Amino acid sequence: MLILLLTCITIIVFLIGINAIIAAPNHSDSMEYHLPRIYYWIQNHTVAHYPTYNLFHLYQNPWSEFAMAHFQILNKSDRFVNMIQWCSMVMSVLGVSILAKQLGGNIRAQILASVFAVTIPMGILQASGTNNDLVVTFWLICFVYFTFTTLENGISKSNILFLGFSLGLAILTKGTAYIYAFPFCIWLLLWGIKNLKWQAIKPIVIILLIVLAINLGHYLRNYALFDSVLGLAATGEKNKEFGVLISISGILKNLSLHADIVRNLQLEKSFLLLRV
Repeated sequence: MLILLLTCITIIVFLIGINAIIAAPNHSDSMEYHLPRIYYWIQNHTVAHYPTYNLFHLYQNPWSEFAMAHFQILNKSDRFVNMIQWCSMVMSVLGVSILAKQLGGNIRAQILASVFAVTIPMGILQASGTNNDLVVTFWLICFVYFTFTTLENGISKSNILFLGFSLGLAILTKGTAYIYAFPFCIWLLLWGIKNLKWQAIKPIVIILLIVLAINLGHYLRNYALFDSVLGLAATGEKNKEFGVLISISGILKNLSLHADIVRNLQLEKSFLLLRV
């Protein structure tokens, strides 16, 4: 059974890889900002912000596109730009298996974890394109791995560096890294305070400096144009008003978009009242 599962994982990964090589990038996000920003950087000989109608070109975290730009320049075509996501998917599947082992799982648990990771529908769809979700997933898995390693074996110079680089690259890849990495950062902080006391300050500062150094260029470019390191001030992507009811409304709206939870739980009337 385990051999069959491993064979299926290999087939899925292989077929997606073939598609990534053969098919040209065609996702709407690829056409709107992932690829255009690469061509602007190459044309301008700089990654500085430039005049554009689509602000996604500017403030969105750029590591995945940095990597794609290298492939674009070296190969003089977009033949291999999809491979960033595909390679990230492969490494994420392996990383999930290692995390399962760290949590005490046997070989069966590791393979089942890999099966779960490789068969996520959105992952399959995106693994042959130029989105950055799987790329940030890979860096977050690295961060979680070194978090568990630190909690298990204690702090070390290598762990400090790996934690800083993996977290920094995750943030530089996609802003959702702030949210998904946050609980593990808190976990590390509480562990450090409990076990290292005041000695925890030094590794924390080093990790933060590494993260800042990796993202500093993008932060400065965003701040110069948007007056915000996140670059959100001028994009209209944040609420104009804040409050409990508005927050509940936003949560229900987004859950309904992804899980149709409002209709299934027959919450339409409550949802409409909250919107009013």
